[in-house]
Amino acid sequence: MPWDNTGEMSIRSGLVSAAAYLAVLLLHLGPSVFPDNALAGGDWTFLIYPFHRFSLDIFHAEGRLPFWNNLILGGNPHLASMNVLTLYPTELLTLPFRLPSSTFYALDLILHFLVAGLGFNWWLAGRGMAAGAAFTGGLFYMLGGHALSLAGAGHPHTVRCLAWLPFLLAFLERGEKDGRPRWFVLSGLALGMCVLTAAMQFVAYAVPVAACWILADRGADVRGKAARFSLVAVTLAGIGAIVWLPGLEYWGNSARFAPRPGLAGEWALSPWELATFLVPGLFGDARVYFGPHLFRDSTDYAGLVPLALAAAGALSVWRANLRFLVLAAAALVLAMGPATPVGALLAGLPVYGGFRNPLRWMTFFHLAVSFFAANGFEALRRASGRKRTRVLAAVVMALSLPCLLLAVRSGEAAGLLGRAPFVRKHLAEGRVGMDGVDSVLRSAGFRGAAAAAASSISLWFLPASGPFFPAAVWTVTVLDLASASGGYFQHVPLFQQEGPDAVSEWLEVRKARERLPFRAATDEYFAQPNRRMPSGVEWASGYHGLPLGRYAAFFEEARNFRDMALLSLLNVRFVVSTTTMEDGWTPAARLDLGNGRTARVMENPAAYPRAFLGRELVPCPDMEAVLAGLRAPGWNPGKVLTDTAVPPASARVRLSTRGSISSPLYGREAIEAQVGLDGPGLLVFSENWYPAWKAWIDGTRVRIIRAYGVLRALAVPVGEHDVRMIYDSWLFKIGMWVSILAAVTLATLAVAAGRLDA
Repeated sequence: MPWDNTGEMSIRSGLVSAAAYLAVLLLHLGPSVFPDNALAGGDWTFLIYPFHRFSLDIFHAEGRLPFWNNLILGGNPHLASMNVLTLYPTELLTLPFRLPSSTFYALDLILHFLVAGLGFNWWLAGRGMAAGAAFTGGLFYMLGGHALSLAGAGHPHTVRCLAWLPFLLAFLERGEKDGRPRWFVLSGLALGMCVLTAAMQFVAYAVPVAACWILADRGADVRGKAARFSLVAVTLAGIGAIVWLPGLEYWGNSARFAPRPGLAGEWALSPWELATFLVPGLFGDARVYFGPHLFRDSTDYAGLVPLALAAAGALSVWRANLRFLVLAAAALVLAMGPATPVGALLAGLPVYGGFRNPLRWMTFFHLAVSFFAANGFEALRRASGRKRTRVLAAVVMALSLPCLLLAVRSGEAAGLLGRAPFVRKHLAEGRVGMDGVDSVLRSAGFRGAAAAAASSISLWFLPASGPFFPAAVWTVTVLDLASASGGYFQHVPLFQQEGPDAVSEWLEVRKARERLPFRAATDEYFAQPNRRMPSGVEWASGYHGLPLGRYAAFFEEARNFRDMALLSLLNVRFVVSTTTMEDGWTPAARLDLGNGRTARVMENPAAYPRAFLGRELVPCPDMEAVLAGLRAPGWNPGKVLTDTAVPPASARVRLSTRGSISSPLYGREAIEAQVGLDGPGLLVFSENWYPAWKAWIDGTRVRIIRAYGVLRALAVPVGEHDVRMIYDSWLFKIGMWVSILAAVTLATLAVAAGRLDA
């Protein structure tokens, strides 16, 4: 591979590297690109595809993006929800082309894996590393660690962050060398791109890493380091303002703002899981739940050859690259979450306590492993004779021994693991018995031993000179990592993702018959309503990674579907059940779901309309008091509980319920109605409360009262009135203009810098 004499990638070498990386990616991700195929693992089916289709449908129908998603969870912010990827540049640029969601994300994954490999390659080349070593580091980074498993699990936002991470550190290091502010601005831009893809947890982890990277620079004083970090932070804040500024409002109303105990420890790395570094498949079986996180969510298997090379590289260059060694150690410790003192301290901080996946720190561990592996590759290439391959082969062969021991003694290993309280807890949650654990450990152990033996034998017998050593390392690594992550990728025919099922078809027919809108709920898999979003039926249930906290608490009270009063408040007219029919519900239909499965549809004839009049307003100090009032004997839906501060004169007063609500228009982001009352009244809407909603009565702005802790209500005076309510987020508007201004400013500065350099 030709390189120029400055240690940078030449155009030709970059193209050769890109072609090689692309060939590997197409072998692994190629089936996902075809129109008749779709990724089906993890969040693809129930989160990523439905949200993308929703944005796509609204864009083509209305020529703009949706701010409010009315189809799940009783209504939820869309663009401001910090869990929607629509504002990322590739998504915005491809919206006009109406690519199927599965095809778009397959192409997007390939693009960002390619950028990740090339970016890492370019970074190492800029540090003066030889061509083969830089290429090897890019290959390991692109495929190893939890990169491919994240793609199979439905986490494209994290894959995008993996692509930007090498640029973040490369720009910081280049800024250290020449002191030019533009490199720190570019570092902030890399982090801003991560914000745009709604990967706020990754950004929260990356910012302290960037700060420590700058502090570790010995060539600048404290004031200079502060100025450099300020450039990074200001650029990050400016580019990502369209996401983080309205996101602050959303976060304050989300279920993570007041996290439940133990949240920060979910999906954390347990010490005994360090075996995943050596045993492919131990946490790579998507069908079995075993351990403190789902297999699909992450794997820490970096490949046996990369690990052996990383050990060799760390021994040879760690003194000159101490920051990478510290980064690897810190990431490993923090990935264990509150189980360590440092992790517990971090979990006690604002924002960080609301994150539930400390395992994502392993991204930085993986980066450090890839860096040291590239150095180890270069060190072994410089060795003479067969020594370089045989040393590597011996290390890899040694790694097969614990795998073989695990396979042969799987029963004893399962027994030891089963004694740990947290293991028993997770086995119970996943409904896996010890026999299942035994088989998982046995198959994983044999698989790991086979991978290690095949890798070491291949390396041992290949000639030590010429191009065979690099080719052997690359081939063995690709085959090893591709086979280890293969279980994460599940493909189904596209129609199974896009096509309607019997439930959505039945509800669509009822929706066409009804004069007024209604909602449905289900006791099926909690994310099924997301999959049915294209039908246009509104659901009180659904799936969001970051739900609104009050609504989640309210729906928890009603989710057993036995309390018709609470569901009636949410305008739930139909409940889909795959279990038994509840008393008090009217049977409506029995639907064939295929594969021997059936669903019963029950009708709630007492469901409240979207707008109704309350009889009494009862103030409560907080949401907990509201929920307690809902559980209290004698409560009825006419008694409107609120945790919004109201004037003292409004407390416990009788309100008029004599009147009419006519000409209601229930749009996605606007509601209009005409109300006539014989006396002052309280107009309650079965719509999810959120601070970005604003209301007017006869053109005069009025305050929205939070009814029952989750719904919207208006105090309406006597007489005939026009009521209007719209979604209008001023924080989103400010963030949009700040992001546009930041992008224009950066473009202008880039053009000016180019002219100066010329």
